[in-house]
Amino acid sequence: MYVYGIRGALWNDTDPTHPGSGVAMSTVVLSQLTKVYPTGVTAVDHLDLTVADGEVMVLLGPTGCGKSTVLRLIAGLDPATSGEISFGGAGIDHISAREREVAMVFQDYGLYPHLTVAENIAFPLINHHIEEAERDQRVREVAELLNLTDVLTKRPDRLSGGERQRVAMGRAIVRQPRVFLLDEPLSNLDAAVRESVRNYLSELIHQLGVATIYVTHDQTEAMCLGDRVAVMRQGRIEQVGTPEEIYSDPHRLFVAAFVGSPRMNLLQAAVQAEPGRRTVVDLGAQTLHLPWSDARARTLATYHGARVTVGFRPDALVPTADAEGADLHGVVRLVELRGHDVLVHLETGSVPTPHRVSQLELPDGELAQAVGGDPPPPHPLRRRLARIVPQPRRADDSGRYGLQPSYVPEAEPGREAIGDVTARMPAALAPRVGETLSLRLDPDHLYLFDRAGDRIALPAPQVALREAV
Repeated sequence: MYVYGIRGALWNDTDPTHPGSGVAMSTVVLSQLTKVYPTGVTAVDHLDLTVADGEVMVLLGPTGCGKSTVLRLIAGLDPATSGEISFGGAGIDHISAREREVAMVFQDYGLYPHLTVAENIAFPLINHHIEEAERDQRVREVAELLNLTDVLTKRPDRLSGGERQRVAMGRAIVRQPRVFLLDEPLSNLDAAVRESVRNYLSELIHQLGVATIYVTHDQTEAMCLGDRVAVMRQGRIEQVGTPEEIYSDPHRLFVAAFVGSPRMNLLQAAVQAEPGRRTVVDLGAQTLHLPWSDARARTLATYHGARVTVGFRPDALVPTADAEGADLHGVVRLVELRGHDVLVHLETGSVPTPHRVSQLELPDGELAQAVGGDPPPPHPLRRRLARIVPQPRRADDSGRYGLQPSYVPEAEPGREAIGDVTARMPAALAPRVGETLSLRLDPDHLYLFDRAGDRIALPAPQVALREAV
C-alpha cells in the first residue's frame, strides 16, 4: 500500500526497511570516506559527515574541492577507495547505484527532448513494474507539488529554464528517494530566475522531509537553502555549522575568506605585547590597541612577536567624526553604489593577506613561512616593495613593531592605489573619492587567525579597541 503523506513524497508504509516506516531511516553517515583516482589525485580525503533524516546539508566550496565527488560516491556512481557510507544505520557500499533509492539532480537538466513533461517525469518508473494508473497518479501528484500541471503536455523546448529544472527535480522525486542529491542545479539559470527557483526549491526540499545533500559554490544558495553548511577545501571539511555559525564564527582562515559577500577584510599583522599596559596589533601602517584590562589583550599577548591575520567584515567599520578615537584612518579610492548602501574602498597602508594564503593553498610549512616568517634582511628589492606597499606610521611608533620597514606615502604622491580595506555604509553617508575617513571597528566582529590558518580563541570583547591606551 502506498500513501501520499505530508512530506509530499510517496512512501511504501508496509516495508519496514523503507525510510517512511521509522524515524531517521534516511540518515546518511559518511565515515572516513576517501576517493583517490588512478592518477593519484585525492578528491575526497577521510571525510566524516552525518546528515540527519529531513535535514538539508549544503556542501559549499570552490571548484575542484571534491563536492560533486562526494555526491557520486553516495549515489554509487563511483566506488570509494576506502571508508563507509550508511543509510539509516545500514551500510550501502555493497549495494548497486540503482538499488540505493537515491535521486540525483544534475547541473544539466538532461531532459528527453522528444518526450512531454509528463513522460519525462514518469520515465524513471517505467522499469519498476508499476501499473499505468498508479504511475499517472504519481506524475500528477509530483506535477502539483512542482506547479507543473499546466505544462504536462509540453515538450522541453517549449519550457523556460526554471520550468525545465523543476521537471528534472520532478523526475527525481517521483522515484520515492531515500536521499535527495542536488549537484549545482541552479547554475545554468540567469540571476532573476535563479532567485525565484531557489526560493521555490527551499520550500520543496523541506516538504520532502528526506536527507538532502546540496552541492554549490554559491554562498547565497548555501545560506538560503541549508539547515547546515559544510565548507570543503581540497577534499576535506573545514567547518560544519548552521549558516549563521559559518558566517559569524569562522573557525578557519579559509572559511572566513570564502564565506561572505562582500569578502571579509583580511590583513597581515604582527602582535606586540606590553605587559601591564596593552597589546598592540600592528597592521604595518596603523595599529589596533587593546588595554591590558581587557582579557583579550592578555590572551593575545601569548602571541607576542608572531605574525597573524586580522579579519573584519565591511559591516564592522563605522565612520566617526572623532579622529583621535578612531581605530583606522583611510583615504577613499573607490565608492561602489549597491542600491541602499555603498562599498567604500579605502587605502589605509595595510597589507592585505595574499589570496593563496587565505585559501590555504600552500603546503603547511610554506604557509607558516608566508604568514609568520621573520622579515627578510634589508635588500634593494625589499626597499622597492616598501614603496609599492605604503606603511606610514606615527613618529612615536616608527620601527617598534613587526611589519617593517616603515614608509611615508607623501614621498611618492603620484603613486596609484586601489584600496586595501572595504567598508559598507548607507548610501546617504557615501564619502567622496579622495576624502580621508576615520573609522571605528566593532570589537565584536574582530577575528584573528594564527600562522596555520586556525582561529585564535579570544575572550568576549569587554571594551573598545582604543580605550584607555
